[in-house]
Amino acid sequence: MQAVEREVARAERAELREPGSDRFFVLDARALARARSQIEAHLQAKPDDAAALVLLGRVGRFVLHRSRSAACSPEHGCVLDSTFDDGPFQAALDRALILRADDPEAHFWKARLLGDGRPVLRDGEFAIDVDTEQVLVHARRAVVLDSRNVRYREFLAVSLADMGRYVEAVDAIRPVSDKHP
Repeated sequence: MQAVEREVARAERAELREPGSDRFFVLDARALARARSQIEAHLQAKPDDAAALVLLGRVGRFVLHRSRSAACSPEHGCVLDSTFDDGPFQAALDRALILRADDPEAHFWKARLLGDGRPVLRDGEFAIDVDTEQVLVHARRAVVLDSRNVRYREFLAVSLADMGRYVEAVDAIRPVSDKHP
């Protein structure tokens, strides 16, 4: 599990373009499938391992990024990629939150997964639906539980800014602004 954790953390740092991270590191489909099956096998033996459930949700974000698309053609219109199913990953994070309701990391990753949205077709066009209220519920809870965590505050601030709630975004990041890269 530690090897999976290290690889996922490395991909997340690259995704966020954190200073010192690998610039173009991504987990390919085989690595993601291997990580997912290792975590799921671990959870078969230890279904109440909240850390493994959170890790499954984190891996799920990368799995879902690959299937969050639509194919469009003039002859057939647009069709969503049928492999998108966030259910298992949402359920893993929900279970982690049942086991450890005050775990800021579980709230943060739940907010991140929700923030990635769900692909939909609206009026024949591809779109991403995001439950912004639930994103904010979990992002705020993560900040309340670990108010000094820069990553949690940054995610909350960016989410608020994306919603046009700039004053709240500034208030969210201000307490750690001297620590922000």
